[in-house]
Amino acid sequence: MPELLKSELLRWRGWALGLGLVHLIGLSYLSRMTDLAQPNQGLLVVIGGVYVVVGGLVGGWQAWGYRRPAVWLTLLHRPVAPRRIAACLGLANGLVLLAMVGLPVALALPVVALGGRPVETWQLGLALQAWMLAFCGSLCAWLALLTPGRWALLLLLTPFLLLPEFLALPWLLLPMAGLLAWLLLAVERVFQPDLERGPRGAWGQVLLVLPAVLALTILLQMGGSVGYQAALGALGAHPQFAEAPPPDSYVAWRQAGARKRLAAALTASGGPALDEAALKALPTANAVVEFGRLPVNYQPGRLKSLAWAWPERDWRLEYSHAEQIYLAFDAQRRLVGRIGRQGLIEGGGAVDASQRFEAPPLPVGPWAILGSRLLRLDPANGRMLTALQLPREDDRFVSTPVPLGPAQDLVWLTKRELILTDRHLKQVRWRLEWPQGLRDLGPVDLAVLPDGWLVSVLEGLVLEPSRPLLSQYHVDAQGQVRQVRSQPLQPSFGEGFTAWYWMVSPLQHELLSRLDDAVQPGQGLIEQAGAPLPRSQGVQLAAALLMAGSALGAALLARRRQLGWRETAVWTLVCGLASLPGLLVALGLMQARPQKQKSPVFRPGLKAHT
Repeated sequence: MPELLKSELLRWRGWALGLGLVHLIGLSYLSRMTDLAQPNQGLLVVIGGVYVVVGGLVGGWQAWGYRRPAVWLTLLHRPVAPRRIAACLGLANGLVLLAMVGLPVALALPVVALGGRPVETWQLGLALQAWMLAFCGSLCAWLALLTPGRWALLLLLTPFLLLPEFLALPWLLLPMAGLLAWLLLAVERVFQPDLERGPRGAWGQVLLVLPAVLALTILLQMGGSVGYQAALGALGAHPQFAEAPPPDSYVAWRQAGARKRLAAALTASGGPALDEAALKALPTANAVVEFGRLPVNYQPGRLKSLAWAWPERDWRLEYSHAEQIYLAFDAQRRLVGRIGRQGLIEGGGAVDASQRFEAPPLPVGPWAILGSRLLRLDPANGRMLTALQLPREDDRFVSTPVPLGPAQDLVWLTKRELILTDRHLKQVRWRLEWPQGLRDLGPVDLAVLPDGWLVSVLEGLVLEPSRPLLSQYHVDAQGQVRQVRSQPLQPSFGEGFTAWYWMVSPLQHELLSRLDDAVQPGQGLIEQAGAPLPRSQGVQLAAALLMAGSALGAALLARRRQLGWRETAVWTLVCGLASLPGLLVALGLMQARPQKQKSPVFRPGLKAHT
């Protein structure tokens, strides 16, 4: 086998070295425009998608060269087990992708350090992450080409499904290692002389079916939603584009605009009716939820820039995940100091535990958000002070402050309440708790009146189950809150449409939701206060019938294709649990059992017959 490995490496060495060099030059150029040591999460997803495509092209080209019948038989007709041949080709593929993807990323990090940004040892995991993404794409291409049936092309989508879900995790290597192990086992099961037979064994088929089911589920969810909305748009009945939506609907109040919602609040509070000019003269502000998670330590991708400016000293503060403190750089990009939880750190020794931040603070103007506290640096003595503390420790800020009125008061949104403070954070003027929690919170409109303030809160979601509600309040000069309107609104779509994402594959949806609930606290997710909307009995019955019909359809299909009882039981179980996507995948990937041909019988004096 060393000869096969050597020949593969020699065959790909030109491409590996050439593309690796181009990759390194591109990353070096990109590092001059952004921080590649900890890029934005959106950019990280795009770059990760490019690596998956590169790996898929390399693996697809390699598999296509061996997939031709004569070449495939020549490859496998050796005095070596097929799994050893597969391991040799996989090793060569991994080394080629390491030269194309992994090494350039590792070599680009010193270039980032030259730009005055901290680069730490743990960030070398970005190189391993890039290589694993490319290798996953390559293995998926091998599976798609070695598995009979066009439905196998769904396997190419599997790595892309993990990009937005797991790419920002501090422990990214764990789910990626699990996906790699899964794909390696699947390739081993399809690597056999007769490619038309499909994977060996019933559980070998499961290795291929589950990733395809996951990909098809996403396609059905998105396709059903987009297709239904496109049909409504073609018929002129789409609620989002209706010229005259129902007056008490969520769409009507959403399209009305902030000033009309505030005018309705003023009327409901008993105030005078104002014309258009008077409404425009009112000092107003609009606040929305801007971020649903806060940064965590050792996170490969950042939500926002963690750099914090200290204009009084003309310093730029960069957060160090390894030391969990800020590193201060001057205008010449020289390290001039360190800042911890208590403030400036004297000397250059080890950092005390009391100075370490439990999580990276999120800068918002002259302040930084750390959990339920708002921090600021005292320019006089360099101490880190708490400018604002939320009453509940589990509460979190969810937006940057919005100025309101001539006094430039600050509007703060948290996951539990709306807060108005003065511009210097010396006084909290009033607080307003959300009616239904943060889960369905939409635009929040405020206006300053001579005798207080008006607040209009619109809650609801367009494409998901929600409880649309319009809540409006009047706050007097003493900070006393009085509710003047609480009006349930008509949803944009019926429950059948908003529950489609769940009905396609209920069990899979619930399992992924539980997985999200388990991993998202480690991603800094801000828990959404408020209970989710329960599903009606009709939706639950329809989902149960769909699961039962999928299991029955899989059993009948397995009997028609003459599968054994073990394969029939596995397919029935998978399709019953996965519902409609499982049945559709079974139609494309379930292979009929090959018929055994009788050997010719020879008798003396008689012609051979079967």
